Amino acid sequence: GEPVDMAVIAVPAERVLDVVDDCAAAKVKTLLVLSSGFAETGELGAARQTELLTRARRGGMRVVGPNSYGLVNNDPAVRLNATIARILPYPGTLGVFSQSGGLGVGLLAGATQAGLGLSVFASAGNRVDVSGNDVMQYLIDDDSTTTVALYLESVGNPRKFSRIARQLSKRKPVVAVKSPTAGAVPPGHRARASLIGPQAFEALLAQAGVIATHSVRDLIHVCLLLAHQPIPHGDHIAVVGTSPGLNAITAEAARMKGLRVVGEPVTLPTQASPRQMAEAFEAAFAHPEADMLSITLTAPLTTSEEEIARTISHIAGGFNKPCVTSFVGTRDVADVMQRAGRLLDPRTGQRSIVPVYESPLNGIAALSAAWRYAKWQRSDQGHWSRPAGLNRGVGNRIVADALAQDPQGRRLSVRETTDLLAAYGLDLHPMIPVATAEEAIEAAKKLGYPVVVRSLIESVRFRPGAGGESGDETTPDGLVETFDSMSRRLVAFGDPQLVVQATVPAGMATIVSSTEDPLFGPVVSFGPAGPVGELLSDYAHRIPPLTDVDVRELVSDLRVSPLLKGYRGSEPVDTPALENVIARVAALADEIPEVYQLVLDYVNARPGGVDIMGAQVDVAPAAARSDAGRRALS
Repeated sequence: GEPVDMAVIAVPAERVLDVVDDCAAAKVKTLLVLSSGFAETGELGAARQTELLTRARRGGMRVVGPNSYGLVNNDPAVRLNATIARILPYPGTLGVFSQSGGLGVGLLAGATQAGLGLSVFASAGNRVDVSGNDVMQYLIDDDSTTTVALYLESVGNPRKFSRIARQLSKRKPVVAVKSPTAGAVPPGHRARASLIGPQAFEALLAQAGVIATHSVRDLIHVCLLLAHQPIPHGDHIAVVGTSPGLNAITAEAARMKGLRVVGEPVTLPTQASPRQMAEAFEAAFAHPEADMLSITLTAPLTTSEEEIARTISHIAGGFNKPCVTSFVGTRDVADVMQRAGRLLDPRTGQRSIVPVYESPLNGIAALSAAWRYAKWQRSDQGHWSRPAGLNRGVGNRIVADALAQDPQGRRLSVRETTDLLAAYGLDLHPMIPVATAEEAIEAAKKLGYPVVVRSLIESVRFRPGAGGESGDETTPDGLVETFDSMSRRLVAFGDPQLVVQATVPAGMATIVSSTEDPLFGPVVSFGPAGPVGELLSDYAHRIPPLTDVDVRELVSDLRVSPLLKGYRGSEPVDTPALENVIARVAALADEIPEVYQLVLDYVNARPGGVDIMGAQVDVAPAAARSDAGRRALS
């Protein structure tokens, strides 16, 4: 006769639907389905999973799972442990979400072994209903959670994930480990595969301020710091230790992670007394330039490891600076650090505990991740960027007319491409295809000298020395000679695909593109044109809608970005003009999902402006973009 908030279902899969009906009759609010044997097993299981969701919704119930590892809520008013874990997590401030049951086991065990207490744990399993997005919405307002850990195998609604994760990251650190299949679809998951792959997923996390890690071990290392230590105020690190060699390695690792080492590492004498060590630690913490500390101690020591651990903990408690430690070749002092930690918030039980790592390099990696998050959290997130002068109606009409002629989709003609880009304020530099020398002369008359002759053959367009582009031609005779020469050289490729264009000032060839990805929706990419970008994979990606900061970072994130900013005395390109092109492409991609792919395949970035020298646009019927509004958790 009592109201039931949640039913935990752990019966064979073929009996689950009967239990669901019983729960609906009892007006249960939520179902936690631990049972496996659903969509992860094949067609029969997939049909059973669909029926599970149908019956649950008919009964007004939310579903966690199926194939879930369970739920934990350590709030004193709840004290729920509905998992099949052998290790029971103790209370703390880390909120954990995991899709994988196996990795959920690893996360719980790893967190417990590292001394990380949990506020909440949720395993979504096949994620038929309650998803990571739902759990993140809950964690935004959960005061008992100060740090969030995510294990992601797939993302069913990336655009919504980005929006919610950004809100969550503004409030508290979010650390994610992504499966190698994060852009694919694991068995049983209701999601679509990505065409672009892991680069888009990494961009999604970066945009949302989520700290990306590559293993559960790395995630635990970062959470161990963020859950127990203050966020760094700057990127300067003081290195202290008893081994000159380890100090040097630690300092170099810090520099490689983008941190700045304060002065020279402080090497303590092998026979340093406890008082000398305490004075050195105090001086390092008090150094006005030091924003964080790394302390590495090796055996033998003149006093017990436990005494030194308590000393470090006591001193660190007096400074608002994060500190990591490593005791190499000594007894494990993690428990000592736990007991010595100061209680900061009696309500949440949050303690200031100095983390102990097996290697100082693990601590450096954690500090670097904390600093990257601090920069993101404190930086200007920008405002949504939609340039003036966009005509969405004209753009939609051009695309709709093309699809009316070819319902399956096609590549737009040069005229259609030019008009579509013009509707979004993008001017395509005139290009006239030519098949004879006479046509080249006529084209030059229309465009005006000087002109260049360019081949559109993919393999020679941007390859140095391949002869895919002529120099400036200023006379008809020179133009004819160049046309004949290029035609002879490129005959091995069949059609030389020559075009004539008016000359533009010298600049750097770049590519701006958008792709309507089945999983992520529109993805905007930017990078250098030709072999440099392809061989180095030097492309930056962002998912619209973009802020002005997102647009700026698309340009600055490239490894070749120094070439755009003025390298070795060259004049910088017109970055605002380049960012304006990217913002307009992003707006077009966001507003017209039928634009399956848009490639500005030669954007000449130069001082004083940009020139769009070539473009290709493919249109196709738009797949539904799943981006529903906020769902409430019961």
